[in-house]
Amino acid sequence: MFATEPTRKAKIRAALLAFVIASQMFLALPMPHRVSESDLRKPEAKEELGRWMSLIHSIGIDWTRDEVKTGVIEWTHWITDNHKGLSKPIKPLRRYLGIGQSWALFAAPDTHPNRLQVEARIDGEWKMVFRRVDPEHRMMNTQISFRRVRGVHDGVSNKPGKIYHALCEFIARGVFEQMPQADAIRVQMYRHHKTAPHKPTDDTVVLRHTVNVRRKDVME
Repeated sequence: MFATEPTRKAKIRAALLAFVIASQMFLALPMPHRVSESDLRKPEAKEELGRWMSLIHSIGIDWTRDEVKTGVIEWTHWITDNHKGLSKPIKPLRRYLGIGQSWALFAAPDTHPNRLQVEARIDGEWKMVFRRVDPEHRMMNTQISFRRVRGVHDGVSNKPGKIYHALCEFIARGVFEQMPQADAIRVQMYRHHKTAPHKPTDDTVVLRHTVNVRRKDVME
């Protein structure tokens, strides 16, 4: 029992808060992505499937590899379709209020992470000014590592879009302001291959998505 009856405003506020909390809890459920045949053909997926087959057989369940693959595909399609359908009514509110979690947070390990590197050209020579997770090259580290900026270069696709190029220009302006002697900057992504602990290390590094920005193109 309340000492005093809550006001109408308090009841409305409580109802809105309850709705937001409940909807966010639903949206935050760890949903799997829609698994396809091509997903299961990836080396890391084959290895993971092999571990699950060993576990399933160890407890006396006699499922074949094809049965498990079919079950994974059908189950992930069913659960993602239902989650999407149930969250559809609140989608306009999510867009209007800017709430919601639209990506899977650490849903699976990234076996091919990218590492951002920035170089500045001074008197014709390139000098490294930033490299991710490098304590000796940290120019603009606060801006580049900011969570809303990090998502641009962390999740860059095989064909980076306008937002990646906009990030490169943003970085270039920041570097040019701090280094008046630099006449160009170069942004590059280095893709590394991270293997499982029980596997041999792979030192292969692939250079990707090089963007050159000249001072005269972005600075007035």
